[in-house]
Amino acid sequence: MTHKVTLREVADAAGVSVASASLALNNKPGVSEETRARILRLAAELGYQQTIRVDVTTASAATRVACLVQQSYGDDSMSYDYFYNQVLAGAEQITGQSEIDMTIYPFEGNENSRFVRLYQPINPEPFDAYMIVGTQFHYEQLADVINSGKPVVLVDSYAGDLRFNQILPDNYDGGYQAGRHLVRQGHRCIGVIGYQPGCFPGIRERYQGFQQALADNGIVHHCVEHDALFMKASRAAALRLLRRHPDITAIFALNDPAAFGVYQAAHELKLRIPDDLSIIGFDDLHMAGIISPPLTTIQIDKLLMGRIAMEHLQRQISQPDQTTITIRIHVRLIERGSVAQPDAEKSMSQKEG
Repeated sequence: MTHKVTLREVADAAGVSVASASLALNNKPGVSEETRARILRLAAELGYQQTIRVDVTTASAATRVACLVQQSYGDDSMSYDYFYNQVLAGAEQITGQSEIDMTIYPFEGNENSRFVRLYQPINPEPFDAYMIVGTQFHYEQLADVINSGKPVVLVDSYAGDLRFNQILPDNYDGGYQAGRHLVRQGHRCIGVIGYQPGCFPGIRERYQGFQQALADNGIVHHCVEHDALFMKASRAAALRLLRRHPDITAIFALNDPAAFGVYQAAHELKLRIPDDLSIIGFDDLHMAGIISPPLTTIQIDKLLMGRIAMEHLQRQISQPDQTTITIRIHVRLIERGSVAQPDAEKSMSQKEG
């Protein structure tokens, strides 16, 4: 059977995000002409075909799904793209098995993943359903999509008081697992990087789960340094935190890019990981397994989120009167080399203090 080249394979070959590849192939603004030419050339070389599939047994047009996904933001575009590319790859596994055509619409978001604007307006008429990935938004921002009456599923997204079907990682439980793991290793003076007022709801849930784990183990105090969840910002935040609280033995970074920033800060301060400082992240990005030492983190099954979202859209289309539900995907602790028991002398000084 001939392999059908996917949009993700084109994006990987070109070294760009799936969203950027979609912009180039659909002749939309948002990528440079040089990048567009490279993507088009590689797509042709790979044999990528951008067509709408038709089911010859029923002679009906394929189901068309518009997928709205945030374009990279900040200085961690590769990490950000990897997370949501995996979600889209999971959705694409279902489109490859069914008569579904998925069109990607990138949008601009801010540092807290709040929806800002679509790069190109969407005409709701051709689409049968919508998937919205990685953002928080209000009615006015996507009124055309909402008013279309078509099925909508949110993936790692939040819509305030609006009621939609949601596919979310269990962020609260992941935060709880991270906090419990550090406590079980013997850490009592723990810092947090990446939380700030008004942050993305999923990040807030991670922090709340972490807080509860510490409280359940009798730890009432921890140190938080407010800043954005990007590597550069987190490096600066970790430097401030560790200089102000040199007794800290472990840091929980609320996503992996923030953890990578903490690594940089630790190296600058001549702190050994994990001998002098334990670090735990959240997401399990590709870099987490190859950084030195490999990062202990909370793993999200991103492919599964994409698959479930697309399967759920199919059910919504065929059974439009279904009750709105939220599905939380189980997350799990991946133990690697960045967490260890704290230094005995440091732990003793904490107890005496």
